[in-house]
Amino acid sequence: ELMIAAALSIFIVTILNGILVKTAKFMEEIKATGNLLQTGQYLVSFLANEVSMAGFYGEFDLSALLGSVSPISVPPEICQTLNRPKITEAMPYAVSGKNNVAKGYRICGSERVKPGTDVLLVRRVSAQKLTAKSKLKSGEFYVYSLVDNFDVLWGSDSIPSTEINTVSIRQWQQTIYYLSADNIFKRRRYLKGRYAPAEPLAEGVYDFQLEYGLRQKATLEDCTLSTGLGFLAAPLSAAQWQQMVAVRVYLLLKDSWRGGDQPKITLNYANHQVEIAKGETHKLLEFTVPIMNAQQKN
Repeated sequence: ELMIAAALSIFIVTILNGILVKTAKFMEEIKATGNLLQTGQYLVSFLANEVSMAGFYGEFDLSALLGSVSPISVPPEICQTLNRPKITEAMPYAVSGKNNVAKGYRICGSERVKPGTDVLLVRRVSAQKLTAKSKLKSGEFYVYSLVDNFDVLWGSDSIPSTEINTVSIRQWQQTIYYLSADNIFKRRRYLKGRYAPAEPLAEGVYDFQLEYGLRQKATLEDCTLSTGLGFLAAPLSAAQWQQMVAVRVYLLLKDSWRGGDQPKITLNYANHQVEIAKGETHKLLEFTVPIMNAQQKN
């Protein structure tokens, strides 16, 4: 009887131990998946908001901008030091960037970008206007917008002259988004006359790819997505950069936990093939953002 009882005890303990191991593994998998979903939701919401506001420069008629800027053969360099004429020259290019950066590429001469990934630059002004009698911060640029005209102002920590209504002034915003070599998605904002140090936005991002939606003719009302859009890995000319009305974003997320039962697979997206090892917990995000302020020359 003692032998039977001992055997039954061992059998029960073995079963319970197996259940506990499977439960722990299941809980770890749920946690890893939850982490990816949380990161993904944050990045989708954040980037969708930023990209959709690209090209917003205030309330003035954008035809005033297009008529005042001399055509240039190439888009402005994303890392250039800004001044008032260069900002005006860059305004028709609401979005620009780099495609499949080479090994060793550094973002504006600083941090290394992960090879083969893309870089995105968004130009816009703040959604918030200055309040009455606000000072223009030293070293910052501002866009003063009227219905049929605009001007770029340089901040010197002083209140604008009385003939300028401060509530028609918005701060210039120019931000670069990229993936660093250590798989951290980051941004660099242009502040006080230079690009500020990198700000991490999310860890565990293993790829960042972009496609750009172009339409030959577009109006302010023509920013809904349709099958008529043609997507390119990167525009080939300055004119194509100005014809952009949408950006398609791909983000590959991975969790450090690799105890799952997922088989080895190959992902195909944005003309890329990426192998996912057996057991890797991953999430591929794909979303398209219309540029709500897109307007092109007819």
